[in-house]
Amino acid sequence: MLRLYAGRENINKERFIFDSIKASGAKTLVLVPNQYTLAAEEQALKYLETDCLFDVEILSMNRLGLRMLQEQGTESVRMLDKYGRFMLLTKLIKEQKDSFDIFRRTAGRITFTNMLNDFISEFKQQNLSAEELDNMLDDAKDIPLLQSKIKELSDVIKSYEDTIK
Repeated sequence: MLRLYAGRENINKERFIFDSIKASGAKTLVLVPNQYTLAAEEQALKYLETDCLFDVEILSMNRLGLRMLQEQGTESVRMLDKYGRFMLLTKLIKEQKDSFDIFRRTAGRITFTNMLNDFISEFKQQNLSAEELDNMLDDAKDIPLLQSKIKELSDVIKSYEDTIK
């Protein structure tokens, strides 16, 4: 059963919540803000009138997320953050700089790498694939400048995808 409690600042929410938990006697998971876990544990010990919390577990959202990943067996999956992606893109752009026509002058600049980093981030958030970039490339055959830009971006993204695999 899921119970959500919310209240004003000037009332004793903790007493109400932990009295409800005490009355139910069931194993309970309490979600609190990240910075409040220690204070919530202290309040639980106080209002439950116990020396240890066997049936009550107090977790922050971050800790709950980590627990869910552990239960699924994916806690050890290494994630590439935006800084790691930036470093990888800098390397890939440097390797492909000679093949650029449109982006040749801007390829060595940080702003270009930032733009490409943001582009890949949006690309992933929209669940797009490299094949869809190829479709865009086919659709842009009437506009040679756009086709060249998409081709150069597509090459970098494909090498990025190959590298992170």
